Amino acid sequence: MKNQYSELAKRLTRTLDLQQSPVAICFADSVPSGINTHAGRVPAGCRFWEDAVTATFATSAADHSLCAIGVYTHNLQPSPAQQTDLTDALKVFNDLGYVRQEDLAVIPVLEAQREYVPYSPLADTPLPPDVVLMFVNANQTLILTEATQQVENRTPPAMRRPACAVVPQVMNAGRAALSLGCCGARAYLDVLTDGLSTLC
Repeated sequence: MKNQYSELAKRLTRTLDLQQSPVAICFADSVPSGINTHAGRVPAGCRFWEDAVTATFATSAADHSLCAIGVYTHNLQPSPAQQTDLTDALKVFNDLGYVRQEDLAVIPVLEAQREYVPYSPLADTPLPPDVVLMFVNANQTLILTEATQQVENRTPPAMRRPACAVVPQVMNAGRAALSLGCCGARAYLDVLTDGLSTLC
């Protein structure tokens, strides 16, 4: 399996001139053998995307303790504190007009619930990836959306906030999607510069 995805990662990187390795995101009920859990805390679940450019690790809801939105979109089992944080965050977002109550119904949430989310460079994925995420510029996005249109007979949607919702969007629909990022992703991911977005 590793050779298969290693070759795919090389082809994607070479063909698209990617500056960052493609990232594999998997969902599992157990941690794959030989894989460590993520070390340290991150400010938002999307930060795992950047860490996975160079490292392989598994996460659980506890690793998302500072990101109730990511726990929500990835349908992880929230702790009581995370559920409270989600309610508080959504109230603040609603008060600011950033995410209104009526917006919640259109935010994708992963249909299946899994206990762990392993992340890795695509070349090193311990499992067949459920989602492959790439950091892409406008030119790379053009190539990928044209390719997607040929394969899927439609242009991938451009997702709005939150950035992490692109993962359940792709998982649930089985089709590619583009994320333009959100305030959190733009703040917490060093790799997500003004000229980049993510495509899965």
